[in-house]
Amino acid sequence: MLKRLLRSALTGITLASLFAFGSPALSQTVNLSVLVLYGKNFEENNDPNTWITNAINFTNATYINSGMNTRLTVVKKQQFDLSTEYVGERVLIDLIENRDVWSIQNLYRPDITIYVGEESTDWCGWAKFPQHVAIGGRPLQPTSEFMAVASTGWQCGPETFAHELGHVLGAGHGQVSISGSEVLFGFITFDWTETWHRGHPISSSVGHGIFNQFRTIMAYDDVYGTAPRIAQISNPEVTFSGLPTGQSSRNAAAGMDEIAHDYVQFNSACYPSSLTKDKWGRVTGRKCEKDLNCTRWTSVGGRARSCIAWNPN
Repeated sequence: MLKRLLRSALTGITLASLFAFGSPALSQTVNLSVLVLYGKNFEENNDPNTWITNAINFTNATYINSGMNTRLTVVKKQQFDLSTEYVGERVLIDLIENRDVWSIQNLYRPDITIYVGEESTDWCGWAKFPQHVAIGGRPLQPTSEFMAVASTGWQCGPETFAHELGHVLGAGHGQVSISGSEVLFGFITFDWTETWHRGHPISSSVGHGIFNQFRTIMAYDDVYGTAPRIAQISNPEVTFSGLPTGQSSRNAAAGMDEIAHDYVQFNSACYPSSLTKDKWGRVTGRKCEKDLNCTRWTSVGGRARSCIAWNPN
């Protein structure tokens, strides 16, 4: 899905200050592997290793501050030419459809692929919400045809990097002051009159803030006055300056952890992805390999079947 990102000044949070908040003890860590591709302009203006390391460290520190179990590990950093370097819909389409990207993904098997490019006139970042297949009434299984992808402009800094990965893990913005439809990649969650950007598929996975006090990574700045952006994901059990950073209806930490668990559990079985072809033998797409190694199927509506257990080896 695509997301609209309102421009906002970065708060200049330093990595040295990120661990000042404290967080509950983690139970079981979920490690997500990340493939980072980047454009030539990014490489010419930055040391890619330093920039990417700082962005990953910032995001992981934000998760720790928020009492989350999720952690990110980079499996590959690589310069790669897409049809454009400017953040927008075209970058996400390229990440999903480019066959050379498929080859890289098959080799390194990332849970998430993110492209670091150029900030565009209107956008700092675009990302795609997770697409799920419902099993037993619960949106459990990410579909292989739409791997987790995001893009961010390097000028927008590590906070936008973390924000876009939040969308990949299903988090929405929460409250915004400007009504309007959020443009999504193949999925529209609300109409032109709404000012609440919910999470998907977990609606309570959204940002939170308190006017002039703070706003979390997923929250926009347009409804919270002069509140600084803090390196935390909303969680009602974690505080900032003595104030809860979430509510029961605004708990992106729990929602993102759940989606991260799903990615680790299911996405690894989708590599290497197989190619789909039309009757003339032309490649039209790709699909998950798990169906070739399925060990347990379930009936849906008495007709269609879904693979719910497989041997990825």
